[in-house]
Amino acid sequence: MKPIRLPCPCCRQRVADIEIRLWKLGLGNEFSCEDCGTYFGAAEVEAMIAAWAPVLAWLRQAPAVPAPDAGDTTDTTPPPGRKE
Repeated sequence: MKPIRLPCPCCRQRVADIEIRLWKLGLGNEFSCEDCGTYFGAAEVEAMIAAWAPVLAWLRQAPAVPAPDAGDTTDTTPPPGRKE
């Protein structure tokens, strides 16, 4: 199977070549990162998602913030998939 481009929960590469090893399903090492050479399972991916879940839930509930003034260089670009 051809690797897919996804973030690696081990080396934290934003875009890494991840191989899905179907013959290892359920064994805890279903994936391998070609960038760092690490084998990992669904549990590591779920842990990475779980770590972000509270932040994402908070952001969904956060009130709108006024735009910064012209002197502020804070990046206010909305995250991908979110429309203003």
